[in-house]
Order: sequence, then C-alpha cells, then structure tokens
Amino acid sequence: DPALRLLQRLRDEAHRFANSFNAQLRSKRIRDSVLDEFAGLGPKRREKILRHFKSLPKLKKASVEEIQIDFDSQTLLAAHQTIMSVEAAVVHKQDFKKQANLYSPFIKDVIERGLLTPSIAYIQAQRIRRIFRQKLADATSKYDILLTTATDAGAPKDLETTGNPSYQVPWTMAGLPVISLPCGLDQNGLPLGIQIVGHLYSEATLLSYAKWCESILDTQLPEADMEI
Repeated sequence: DPALRLLQRLRDEAHRFANSFNAQLRSKRIRDSVLDEFAGLGPKRREKILRHFKSLPKLKKASVEEIQIDFDSQTLLAAHQTIMSVEAAVVHKQDFKKQANLYSPFIKDVIERGLLTPSIAYIQAQRIRRIFRQKLADATSKYDILLTTATDAGAPKDLETTGNPSYQVPWTMAGLPVISLPCGLDQNGLPLGIQIVGHLYSEATLLSYAKWCESILDTQLPEADMEI
C-alpha cells in the first residue's frame, strides 16, 4: 500500500531525526560538563578550545599537572639579589663614581649594595643558582611548557614599581625563556598576567604555545590613559 509505505518512511525519518538530535544533546551535555570544570571559561573560549582540539576525546588527553621543586624560595631570592647587585655594580662602577646623583634611589641602592658585597657571597650565590637550575631541569624535563601566574596582584597603578618579582626570579636564575600574556582584568580594571615558561634554547616552541594561548584567551584590554 503506497500510503502505508509513506507513513512508515515518515515514521523512520522522525525516529532518525529524534535519535540524531538526542545524540547531539548528549554530546553537548558531556562537552559542557567537562568545560564547566574551568571557572571563568566563557562561550567564546570554549568554542576556540574545542575547535583547536577537534574532539572531546582529544581534549581529555591534554594533561595539566602541578609540580613542586624542593628548594627554599627565600634562599633563591637572596641569591638573586646578590647576583643582580654585584653585576649591576660591575657594569655601572665607572659612571656611578662620576654621576651617582643621576641614578634613581632604587638603582643607586642596588649598585651600592653590590659594591659592598664580598666576592665569596657572589660565588656562593652562583653556586645556589647552579643547584636550582639543575633541580628545575630535572623536575620539568617531561613537560612541554610551564604555566604560572605573573604576579600575585594586578598591575601597579603607577610606575614606581613593576610589582612583586618573586614569580620571575626562578626563571631568571635558571636562564629560561619566558613570555607573559594578559589573561584578564582585576577589580580595578588593570591587567592580570600569566607566564609561559619554556626550556633552555626552545624559544621557537615557546612562541608557538604563546601564540595559541593568546588566541584562546583573546583578552581585550582597555586603551591606556597615559600622559607623556
């Protein structure tokens, strides 16, 4: 009966559409439930992440792990201060003798501290640097990149300081390439940043990851209102 066959085809097509629609809804619910685990992840960034990984299984294979390095941070910061002061004093010694009044109070203090630092303290600081560099290399060898915060607060409101340097010192002491990217705004409308840390002599790889992160973050910063 042609009428009966038509009804059967309509029924089958309705079932196919319903099954396909339900499958899409299940896939979307699973996808959204996975991405809901990340606070602050908006629809645009979700879309970009999924477009990059192409499928949910591939997204699930991407891993992020926290690492810890058995090293005293205050010891590292003190060693960094010693190295920075001594090397600044070596570079500026001659000019500082002639025109100390032209240096800012902060830089003047750094140079003076370096001039008074004994050589044994500088040698010990370099030894601490070598030990830390090796421990860091051992702890991070299996990772492509490291992701850290750039500082513990938003950008300073003035130019008196660049903020807390504690989050940059480890990479400076290890001599590793680092890129900082804006990732949002604080309550004052000033930028917050993340750091992407690469391996020694791996700048090309680091730039590649940074480009991808920048496209995913897509942080919109307000125009700076600065008087020059």
